[in-house]
Amino acid sequence: MKNHEHLRDEELLLLIRVGDQIAENTLALRYFSARYLHASNAAKNAIPLLKPYDFNALFFKTYLASVNSFRFGRGLFRYYFTSSLEHDIYREIQMNAQDRYLQSFEEAFEEENQMCLHDVLPSESNNDDPKAFIDYAETLSKINKLPRGINKKVLKLVEMKYLGYSEKETLRRLRITKGEARQMLLRFRKFAEKVLDHPLKKIEDDF
Repeated sequence: MKNHEHLRDEELLLLIRVGDQIAENTLALRYFSARYLHASNAAKNAIPLLKPYDFNALFFKTYLASVNSFRFGRGLFRYYFTSSLEHDIYREIQMNAQDRYLQSFEEAFEEENQMCLHDVLPSESNNDDPKAFIDYAETLSKINKLPRGINKKVLKLVEMKYLGYSEKETLRRLRITKGEARQMLLRFRKFAEKVLDHPLKKIEDDF
């Protein structure tokens, strides 16, 4: 039985590329047995923010991806892996934070049975900015609390208009007619007017 313990990471990777199972097991064991050391080198202060199960799953995923994507002649594997692990750890933490942020909106809605403009935007925000209503409506969309008549296509239309897309390009991308676009914009305008008139109340009307 071959003993690969003395081989460097890059030598093991070369053997892995030609199908050496022992080399694959050796390198995997080498990294997993020291996974917290690698994580500490990558993002020491961020590790406590991940649950053990999530961390192990993330480490495994990043390790496999790094083994498959590493290119020889561009430095040592451990530096490449550490950089990838740092990126993935902070991305995971950011995604978890976004999930908790959205969950807090859902819990607030269920508890108070409302989601008003100032639950999403600070009261000192510029309510004259159309983007304020787009952000508000997109948040309601994420938790399935948009009023009937205001759907994702309506939001996309308003956003494209806000970003300066031409009418022709907007109609083509959304596959709607000029009349449909006019009605959708009218519904959203009524929605925005209701929100502005009652920034501390849930909007329940159909549009």
